[in-house]
Amino acid sequence: MQCPQCGTHNPEGSEWCSLCLVRFDRLVEESTPSEARVHVAERALPSAAAVGAGLEGKGDVEVVAGPLRKAGDVVEWVCPRCERANPLDLTSCGLCGTSFYEAFGPQEQETPTTSRSAPVAAGLSVLPGAGHFYLGRPAEGVVRLMLAVWWISTGLLVRSSPGPLLLVKVTYLLAAGVLVLLSVADAYRAAEDAKAPALLSRRVVMYGSLALIGLLMMSLAIATQIST
Repeated sequence: MQCPQCGTHNPEGSEWCSLCLVRFDRLVEESTPSEARVHVAERALPSAAAVGAGLEGKGDVEVVAGPLRKAGDVVEWVCPRCERANPLDLTSCGLCGTSFYEAFGPQEQETPTTSRSAPVAAGLSVLPGAGHFYLGRPAEGVVRLMLAVWWISTGLLVRSSPGPLLLVKVTYLLAAGVLVLLSVADAYRAAEDAKAPALLSRRVVMYGSLALIGLLMMSLAIATQIST
């Protein structure tokens, strides 16, 4: 037996389609035998709670799959918002208008959080990377700590005499300060929401590091030309 609505082949004698769950005795023939439509009977529908209270004890209500319910010979879907039972023919709830597909779609999940204190994570991040170690993110912690050591040491070791290297010194120390601020903010955000995107992303780290390396190499070349 082939379903006139979706074309699925079903065993002979089936009462409804195994794919779209439309009852065959509710299919009404139109102008030609190959064309059919679903006849939707307009009737007052009880809520899911009423259906369960009135029919479950009689053995007439059973769960088919997820929000689907079988009440006697009728297969219905229960609205996830207002809990009204709707005939399977309806694509939206007759009470609140919720789409049928929302009942089968992925449910919203709570924002994942950590068990760590956000203020503590932010306070530890004054030393870049320490807060991420505290949050159980050692890889991010190592990257931030290495950047801090590199930028601060370069800024302190470069001569502060006037010239192109003074720009390098100031730029590296400013970059280290920005690194501290971003690490504090990222650690706090990560403690509040485990999926919060990092302000100091991999792209920012890559392009920032390349820019600082280029500045250092250019300043060294200029300083060498001036000294000679």
